[in-house]
Amino acid sequence: PQVDAQRSHVPDGTASGRRCRGGLGGTGSLGFVRHIALVGMMGSGKSETGRMLARVVGRRFVDCDELVAAAAGRSIPEVFAAEGEAGFRRRESEALAEVLASAEPLVVATGGGAVTVAANRELLGGAVVCWLRARPEVLAARLGDGSGRPLLAGPEEPTAQLRRLAAERDPWYGEVADVVLDADELSAPQAVAELVRRLRRVRGWMTGEDDRVGGDARDDEDDRGDGDGAEAAGGPTRIRVGLRERSYDVLWGRARGTCWRSNLPPACRRRRAGSPS
Repeated sequence: PQVDAQRSHVPDGTASGRRCRGGLGGTGSLGFVRHIALVGMMGSGKSETGRMLARVVGRRFVDCDELVAAAAGRSIPEVFAAEGEAGFRRRESEALAEVLASAEPLVVATGGGAVTVAANRELLGGAVVCWLRARPEVLAARLGDGSGRPLLAGPEEPTAQLRRLAAERDPWYGEVADVVLDADELSAPQAVAELVRRLRRVRGWMTGEDDRVGGDARDDEDDRGDGDGAEAAGGPTRIRVGLRERSYDVLWGRARGTCWRSNLPPACRRRRAGSPS
């Protein structure tokens, strides 16, 4: 895809050059499945998208900012006021390390500035990282006057502050990202649908093996983002929920009659997809 001249050099899509523990074809430190971690600037939609993605893939959702606030017994602005940004970053790193050490595969929303700490970037090497990228102008419109956002509390206009932060952080987001999604114009459901489609191309996020169900040359063509794939034609995305002997497939997308029925096992084709049992 074309890269906006004002964007970083990382194209929208599935990154291929990121170095991580075990590599893209491995399972990271979990040995079975890897966490899905969302990174991106404040206002990019990590929390809302993460909660919805967790429901779709059958995982528990964890918000690192919520963990920090709970551990501190105060809100994020209060943590900044009492301990400064350095104190907040220390708490954030502790929360991220605890979450990523969990044996339970999770969907994790990281703090926007978590990538500024080298140790956090190293920790994220064991996860499948999705960068929700949005322009500073879009983020500013979503965040309004920046109330409740300590890093936007200065005299500088929010859009200018966001541009400065993005210029600093974007290279780090690109460094850790397996999937880069331009989310400027996407609703949370649209972002989730696109993430699920792209995650099919990343090994280790569900079973620790090749997670593409029925992956073949045609699937590879569909995943290039040219709009001519199965989803553009209304077909569902099939994802594998890896639970060892209890693993199962989930079909995600709009029901289109015979298109859905043809993807169901024969024993299930008597009912419409999604109908109550």
